[in-house]
This record gives sequence, structure tokens and C-alpha cells, in this order.
Amino acid sequence: MGGTAAVAKKSSDLTGELDAVITRLRECGYVAKAEELRGIVHETAWTSSSEMLGEIGLCLLRIQQSLGRVPPAAVNESLARCLKAVRKTWPEIKLPKS
Repeated sequence: MGGTAAVAKKSSDLTGELDAVITRLRECGYVAKAEELRGIVHETAWTSSSEMLGEIGLCLLRIQQSLGRVPPAAVNESLARCLKAVRKTWPEIKLPKS
């Protein structure tokens, strides 16, 4: 698989994994965080895939930070897979210092 088809598959794989994070966040009681991510993934129009991945990455990092040192395992595993995908485009992504 090459070209456009490969890009579409990678995009749908990431979207599926992001949907899994959203579902797991809801199941663990993090409804507001789930809705924030859902809005970024499914309700925002992006000018580029790079911009989209950057905003998704920042949202995932905020969620990760808010979960604390011991996040629920199911959320943490999916979150880590999504951040790994984001870091292929944004390898040094991090939250801005407050």
C-alpha cells in the first residue's frame, strides 16, 4: 500500500485509537477531558494535518498531565500509542510552561 491509500489508512488508524482514548476516558469518569479530545478530533476543521496533529498532541499532553502519576492503565496505553503517532510529526512536542 502506498501513496494516498497509505496516508488514509494511517489517519483512520490514529482516529480509531483516539476514539479508544475518548471511550476509555469516559469509562474512567473523565468526561470533560473526553469531550475536549472528541471536539478536537471530530468537530474542528484544520488547515493542515500537521496543525491537527500538533493540537491533538497538546490536548493529549494536557490530559496526561491531568491524570497524574498513576493514570488508569487502559487510558495510559491508548494515550501512549496516540502520542507516539503524534511524535512522528512533532518529535519534541511538549506543553508550554505556565
